[in-house]
Amino acid sequence: MRYPYLISGLPDITPETVERLPKLLQEWEEELLPRDWQDLSFLLLQNDNKNLLKFLRARDGVSLLDRVSIHAPSLFNWEELENIYIGEYDGKNPVPEYWLQFLEEEKSRKWDIRARENHLLELYYAAGIFHRNRLIREIFSFERDVKNILLALHGRRHGIKLQHILVGDYDLADILLSADGAQPGLLREFPFITRWQRCLDEADLISLEKQIDQLILDHIDSVRVHDDLSFDFLIRYFVELLQLYRWLNLTKLSGKNALEELTTTILEKAL
Repeated sequence: MRYPYLISGLPDITPETVERLPKLLQEWEEELLPRDWQDLSFLLLQNDNKNLLKFLRARDGVSLLDRVSIHAPSLFNWEELENIYIGEYDGKNPVPEYWLQFLEEEKSRKWDIRARENHLLELYYAAGIFHRNRLIREIFSFERDVKNILLALHGRRHGIKLQHILVGDYDLADILLSADGAQPGLLREFPFITRWQRCLDEADLISLEKQIDQLILDHIDSVRVHDDLSFDFLIRYFVELLQLYRWLNLTKLSGKNALEELTTTILEKAL
């Protein structure tokens, strides 16, 4: 699908544009075909996933986090999360199928915090990898690889069993489980591994995070339809805005809080 009027009117990406992201989303929801809006908003679920996990931790009494601390932009607010949980939601945005599966399993499973987070993330990646939109499938397949490589580097550094943290059951996950370190084949296919190891050695998390963001954008550019009036263009534009919006919010934090937020995000690396 092409959107010549919407896309030709998109502003250049500047700090002011990034600040306007929530407003832009409202405009896009009105202008896009319903199917395309659903596809684009699927990328927002990376924030909603984090908010759902915060809600569950708060409900369990593990955290005192409240609705003020939720990740934005998102599809569901705190009250809607509560209603989804108790089965009384009647809002405009459909509840993702993988959420319904996750919450049903949540009733009977005794997950610890990490297992709960990993399972929700696995379901999200599975939904993305089999998404009806080709570019979204490409993005999620690549991001799953990137995340697993990062988790493997971090896990081996801290003695964490990789089978407890890697996402998905597929070839790369098996290779990472069996490798004592970065194999030559992995380094040829993913040359950024060496740079990431250096960043981890130097605790340069900001540089690492920015490298990951750019790597994802570069991959999208390598696989998207190169028609600057296409829906693929809008997806790419939106992914970059989401990245920058998150950095904008990080700069509003300070010191230890910012570092903790960045570390958590790197280890959880949606969108």
